[in-house]
Amino acid sequence: MHRRFTVARLVAPLLWALTVGACGGTVSGGELPHATLGLTPKAEQAFRPLMRRWVLGTPDDRLGLEGKLVAFEGEHPRDPLLRLSRVLRAFNALQQGELERAEKLVREGEPVRQSPLDGPAGTTRDLGTLVLGSVERRRGQFEAALGHLAPLLNKMLDDFATVMLDEELSLAALGAKRYGDALLYMEAWREVVDPGHEQENERRIKELLAEIPARELMAALDRRTATRRLQGNLDLARLIAQQLAIVVVHDQDAVLARELLTKYGALLGIYGEAVARLAVVETKGRVLARTVGVLLALGSPGLRRRSADVVAGMTFGLGLPGSDARLVSREADATPESVQRAMNELAGDGAAVVVAGLDPAQIPTLERFAEDNSLPVLLLTEAGRGRPETSNFVFSLATPEQETMGRLERGLRERGASRLGAIGEPLGDDRRKALGFVLERSCFPSPSATDLVALGLDAVVLYDGATCGEEVSQAAAGARLGVAFGLGAEPPEVPARSLRLAAGIFPVDGSSPDPRLKDWLGTARPLPNWWTALGRDAAALAWGAVKNLAETTTEDAEVKARRVEATSALVAARASLWTTSAEGFAGGQVLKRPVTLLGGP
Repeated sequence: MHRRFTVARLVAPLLWALTVGACGGTVSGGELPHATLGLTPKAEQAFRPLMRRWVLGTPDDRLGLEGKLVAFEGEHPRDPLLRLSRVLRAFNALQQGELERAEKLVREGEPVRQSPLDGPAGTTRDLGTLVLGSVERRRGQFEAALGHLAPLLNKMLDDFATVMLDEELSLAALGAKRYGDALLYMEAWREVVDPGHEQENERRIKELLAEIPARELMAALDRRTATRRLQGNLDLARLIAQQLAIVVVHDQDAVLARELLTKYGALLGIYGEAVARLAVVETKGRVLARTVGVLLALGSPGLRRRSADVVAGMTFGLGLPGSDARLVSREADATPESVQRAMNELAGDGAAVVVAGLDPAQIPTLERFAEDNSLPVLLLTEAGRGRPETSNFVFSLATPEQETMGRLERGLRERGASRLGAIGEPLGDDRRKALGFVLERSCFPSPSATDLVALGLDAVVLYDGATCGEEVSQAAAGARLGVAFGLGAEPPEVPARSLRLAAGIFPVDGSSPDPRLKDWLGTARPLPNWWTALGRDAAALAWGAVKNLAETTTEDAEVKARRVEATSALVAARASLWTTSAEGFAGGQVLKRPVTLLGGP
């Protein structure tokens, strides 16, 4: 917790609340709150000074009262004030990070003395519930914490408990990724901050806003506008808008900058000028020095895994962190609208070259965008027709499927297999049939031996980069089927008489790795897979295209010339690559990749 609950002016409200019975009248099932009173004048006289000293004291003062509170409980074992004493000790335990002791103090009681949580409704139970929810939040049990804390919202009279509750609710909702709720709790927290602590509170809320995705923040502002709440309370809206300004300027997100400036420019304050400068840049008219883009495909578990591997390889290939390179990313599904939007945003981010095509279904839209905008695009897969469309701005790192899957299919048929299945990210019915496979299955989940037998297969082929080589290899062995591995799909232990492909450093020999992997393995990384290697090679070539671009930001009429400059540099780029013995495009637009069949007849 980032805020201490020691405020002198809170003594009177707290003691009054204890007398009348509840922090805010919290009631469960019609249960009426009970006053927290001692059974005897002696117990009252003994406890009230302790309560006053605890509320007024510093953290050390409160901890120093531990012995006196324990002594009070020993002297008055049947008094209802014992429950409140245990709550105060629980707050002390919470402050010291002793979560188990704090929970025990509010949960456990004895037959003759109820625990703070099991006793009657009122202040003591509410404070005990606050402790319990705080313990759960610190343990990462965010939903459980919200379940205990949310019913207390706006029902606590004593200020220290209200401030603490609102902070805990904000943190719990943020941890649960319930961003809309988190913002509502932050707004409540802003409203109860103590005089003199406004700047501290604002600083803390800004830290929390930085953990919320930018699009969630924009959606929150839009919801406030739709419900007219933006007009009534501009304080949190101002903080949200300014956090968005920080994000868009840092990410150079011209698209979001224009949206923010148009809708909420009045809230930006000192950040308005930077956002305005960014917002005037046309989406199609921007190139930043040493900037490479990547379009991620998140339409399935396999594509998400593929995207993560490619980004890991690109990050390494660009020397990030620590180099002068800048990598920007967007994501899209297979629809033309989604791909067009994401590419517009990458262009607005200043990408001089974009690595894309992780999902073959995106490629037709990517090819049109590259041509229409003179933006060089590196494709990592092919769209099913072999080579890219005629365009000076489309480059391919993909190996034609007839040279990989087709070669494996022919090799298995030469061994007598007639009914072949393919495992990995599905290509679609037309391409599957063109390659001679009777069916496709994803690696999520991998098929078992029973599945393969039920399908009536003679052999299985793993697509290039499939992540389930080991599982399928074991399943095929159990079903006594032939198996063939695409590039980068082979398991550590390759079955005897299986077929596999070789290209570049693949298959990777973990016992004697290729010298090209020295720097990669020197950072204790695992052996790279095919998609990681493709991402690394794409980044190495893209870097050759952008590293010598001028430092200045290019806009408007100059942008096409800068992109043509990057395209020409890409044609000539050379690097030591992992997926091929070639060193670049050699003046063309297709990376040549000699592929060898291993284990053939």
